[in-house]
Amino acid sequence: MYHAILLVALGLNPEYVTMPIYWCFTIGIVLFSFSIYGLILSDARGKKLKFLGPITPLGGLLLVTGWLLLCIAAF
Repeated sequence: MYHAILLVALGLNPEYVTMPIYWCFTIGIVLFSFSIYGLILSDARGKKLKFLGPITPLGGLLLVTGWLLLCIAAF
């Protein structure tokens, strides 16, 4: 939820769209969220897509990196 609010706030300012902070959050949300959705849906269908498992921590790492970059940019 906080990631989405921050992404909207960053998107309202056009100069932030080209910054690594914006892209870390965008790619992090996509990788983290959709890999979890894919794992849950594949398990419900009986087909286990195990390659999605290692993608989830990469998305989380990008989200943490985005927050760190935002904190560094704030100071």
